[in-house]
Amino acid sequence: MDNLATEVTTQTGTEVMTQTDVTTSTAAPTYQSLAISSGSDPCYSYTVLDEPWRATNYSDITNVRCDQYVSWVGWYRLKYYGQDVRMPESCVTMLMCGTHAPLWINGAHPQLQDGVVTRQICGHWNNDCCYFRSNPIRVKTCPGNFYVYEFVRPSSCMLAYCADAATAQEPMNIQPLPEHVVALRMRVSSANNLEQLPSREAFLNELKEVLIRKGLPSNFTLHLNKVSKWIDGN
Repeated sequence: MDNLATEVTTQTGTEVMTQTDVTTSTAAPTYQSLAISSGSDPCYSYTVLDEPWRATNYSDITNVRCDQYVSWVGWYRLKYYGQDVRMPESCVTMLMCGTHAPLWINGAHPQLQDGVVTRQICGHWNNDCCYFRSNPIRVKTCPGNFYVYEFVRPSSCMLAYCADAATAQEPMNIQPLPEHVVALRMRVSSANNLEQLPSREAFLNELKEVLIRKGLPSNFTLHLNKVSKWIDGN
């Protein structure tokens, strides 16, 4: 897509609306209205879980923990003494994280653009890093470089979710986006209308990438609604 310029402004509201301006030197602009809907984003709706005994460097099991006894509801942001951490992505030594079989995430964390993904959870016991194949969980990477997890009850006891102390970092001061309206104006000087672009799907994908780079949560959808002609200058 040639000569693409964007300008984004944010206002309060409950729906995201995008306006696309497509012009050429010989025809009046064609305006394409797009509706963008964003569901409940766990990056802005979570519970902070800051329990130092969950750390991968915590070895005291005098009071052994089991997450099967926890009534998990919704999404959680892991912290360690106020610093953001993530679940470990590799095997954790037995009897750490305040439990017998520490739980770790078997797979890489998602990228920001991946949205919500599902990951397998393993528990280390009997010298087998995945002796316990616990119930899978959902994970999302959020703007501000932190993660949220939809924890569920593990498959058995004594198992508990770990927090990788080696990944601790100060939280970034990122203001969450409200339920909002984003107005976007895009000008493509090489086409009379959207039908002349390589494909409508390609146009929407590129537009979505622009909006995500501007900070919009990634779990929204774009819908082409209608086309109307405007006289240049109005």
